[in-house]
Amino acid sequence: IKFTAHGEVVISIRVTHRTTDAVGLRFAVRDSGIGIAPENQKHIFEGFSQAEASTTRRFGGTGLGLTISRRLVALMGGELTLDSALGAGSTFSFCIEMPLAQDRVRAMANTNPVTLPENLSVLVVDDNPTARHVLGEMARSLGWQVDLASGGAAALELVQKRRDAGSPPYQAVFVDWQMPDMDGWETTGRLKAGRTDGHSPIIVMVTANGREMLGQRSAQEQERLDGFLVKPITASMLYDAVAEAMADSVSHTLPLQVSQPAAQPLLGMRLLVVEDNIINQQVAQEMLTNEGASIDLAENGQLGVEAVHRAIACGQCYDAVLMDIQMPVMDGYTATRVLRQDAALAKLPIIAMTANAMASDREACLAAGMDAHIGKPFKLSELVELLQSLARPANRLSMMESTAASRLSPSQPPEPGLPRLDAVDLAGALDRLGGNSALYARVLHSYLNDIADQPDLLDKAIGTADWPAAQRILHTLKGLSATVGASYMAAVARKAELTIKAVNTPGSDTDALDIQALSIGFRAAVSATQAVMAHVAKTCSQDASDHVPTPTETEDGRDGLRRLWGLLKSSDMGACEVFERLQRQALIAETPTFASLSTAMATLDFASAALACETLLNEQ
Repeated sequence: IKFTAHGEVVISIRVTHRTTDAVGLRFAVRDSGIGIAPENQKHIFEGFSQAEASTTRRFGGTGLGLTISRRLVALMGGELTLDSALGAGSTFSFCIEMPLAQDRVRAMANTNPVTLPENLSVLVVDDNPTARHVLGEMARSLGWQVDLASGGAAALELVQKRRDAGSPPYQAVFVDWQMPDMDGWETTGRLKAGRTDGHSPIIVMVTANGREMLGQRSAQEQERLDGFLVKPITASMLYDAVAEAMADSVSHTLPLQVSQPAAQPLLGMRLLVVEDNIINQQVAQEMLTNEGASIDLAENGQLGVEAVHRAIACGQCYDAVLMDIQMPVMDGYTATRVLRQDAALAKLPIIAMTANAMASDREACLAAGMDAHIGKPFKLSELVELLQSLARPANRLSMMESTAASRLSPSQPPEPGLPRLDAVDLAGALDRLGGNSALYARVLHSYLNDIADQPDLLDKAIGTADWPAAQRILHTLKGLSATVGASYMAAVARKAELTIKAVNTPGSDTDALDIQALSIGFRAAVSATQAVMAHVAKTCSQDASDHVPTPTETEDGRDGLRRLWGLLKSSDMGACEVFERLQRQALIAETPTFASLSTAMATLDFASAALACETLLNEQ
């Protein structure tokens, strides 16, 4: 977390005073991070300032966040203040008075058929002191009798003490998933095993992991749970979890069974994706492969035309071509016209993929001979529907029959355990990626590498008055940013692209100052986006590191390298997961060759990565 490498960031709200028609609230954000020196605190709320001169270099940012926050608080009648000590963390807080709504009877879980006793006996198990305290206070606010345990061993000790004293057992236990020494799963197993009278407490797992992680546990482990809650948690969520467990209706909130494999509506289709951007290639390939399609890639229109003709020569025509518009060597319009000159390809479905969504753009695609147009970023469901309506592979009918049953009740896409950030359309990005959080994490890392040099490239194009190149840079970044959910960056790139277009428009009043402002604003937007998306990428990587090892992950470093080399040689994106595991488990020594492999994998340069991997195998 920015400024807080270890510890925690806590957001709290408490009542300071109350009258008949208003209530005073104190909002605070406390961290255990680097803190701010006294001599720097007086400048911290000034615009374009940081706590120290090196902060911008170390953490990025413009220094406007606190200035804007203080003004917003002032508009609400409060004052944003700081309490900080260098090396001990900081607390930013403000107090405001807010009017009370009309009195309403607060009935918790009105729709729940079960009324819980106010003196319910509850045990909260969490190794984090703050989380443990917060959950305990929530439970006490419901009138429950609460004991707290700092870990699995402490929880078992409390349970045994109650048993030895002849006291009634706990009626409900809320246990955190990830704890040192004894995690939540081992704790729940011992709690269940310790009851010989058949009266086990209600056990609810509490975690920051998404629900999809539950599918990695065995059916026997899942049967131990009566509920599953994802942080952040409210008091009503605690109440509902216990009430629904008592009513034997866990299915209302938690599908504990492992979801069935998702249907593959594109099973049997062979598709060609013609796209010059490596991130867009990665996204399209993984998304469509997950839907059952077989994917080939071409990085420009000319290579796309050659790929189609090679397929025909082998007697295997593609079922559809997904064609980008703006590409080097040969653009999508030209490639489509060339393909349509071959009578044998008159009915080949060609779908335009472009960030341009104007009516004139769609008309240009159709005029070039394309069958349909889908804008970037596209939703997976819309693209699948479009492909199903246009592409007709020879073996489509048999494939549909074999998967008909699974498509009658498709499983829901997993809910990602990821953070909410105003500058990021996380829901939209994950929706476009079919709910695949692991793919999203990999795409983010590629995106961060890709945008780092964009300001310099744009400045170079502007400096040489190469307006087509500048427009291409902005157009590509617009599509990439929208794909990963970087909404602000996409909007900045779109506005800048329009400005560049206007330069060559007769009668345009765009001048040098406009271009200079564009360059400065673009660089600032990239810097801010890097900070935000790096935070998201770090969270995704942490989530990915918490998974349960699969059988293939028990192999040693050399076996892992052999497997990685094979995947790299066949350009299989599964190489990314294998490499991440090798890194995570530190199975390979850090050598210059391994550093070369890491660099190649970061840029998805599979050819160079395969060479480095082969060298590593020879070195061992």
